[in-house]
Amino acid sequence: MIDRLRAGATVLCLVLLTLVSGCASVPSGDGDVQFAEKSDQQWFALRFRLHWPQDQALDFSPHLLIADRFLSPLIANYSEQLPLWRVHRRAARDSAGHRFSFLFYADAETADSVFSSARDNDLLNTLLDHGIIEELQIRTNDYQDNQRIAGTSDPTWSASVQTSWPLFIMGVSRSWIGLIGEVRNETKGPDEDTVEGLLDYYREVSTRVTEIWGREGRHAYLHHLNAVFGYTPVYIFETDSWQNF
Repeated sequence: MIDRLRAGATVLCLVLLTLVSGCASVPSGDGDVQFAEKSDQQWFALRFRLHWPQDQALDFSPHLLIADRFLSPLIANYSEQLPLWRVHRRAARDSAGHRFSFLFYADAETADSVFSSARDNDLLNTLLDHGIIEELQIRTNDYQDNQRIAGTSDPTWSASVQTSWPLFIMGVSRSWIGLIGEVRNETKGPDEDTVEGLLDYYREVSTRVTEIWGREGRHAYLHHLNAVFGYTPVYIFETDSWQNF
């Protein structure tokens, strides 16, 4: 089951009650208002294709290194220009392979600046030089209707879920990156300032984050997500009959 979950295209599943309940709107100077699409904004993607040899087990820990050392300060620097963003983690033995992605809704000028920051980032270039990141992919037209807020949502979902989901998954992504930072603050720094030392360090951070999810996820995250939706049933396994309910 674990291998199956890892192999599939998955999104992060960390949810905090405060983030879920607070991400239904985007703050403005006049108070909270429902987020509106803008004609000059669209979805862009920054994708990191990671090395995953056929004879090696999957290692998700480089995602945490990139998220903590690159994405976290980037998001802080562009907080006013990125009204919506999220991360996506996936690994499968297919053409896309092992990939960690940062998706964001912004104007073209902001996107160019984000992409430039990635190209010029010392950490990312070091990971590229060492073959940890095989390719830095800059994508501007991955999605149909990418000017719509719902442009990256699953098209099989209802229209209301497609439009509101980006706000939810941004809160999830923010929570996950914040948890990484908290665990990093509680963890002794790497023994050596090398790529190998950093990778070993973030494997330790990843192990601790995974332990927290396994130990506290049921109540801190999933229970409170259930509470937001009024403790009503969710259909985990889809069958031909579920549509009748």
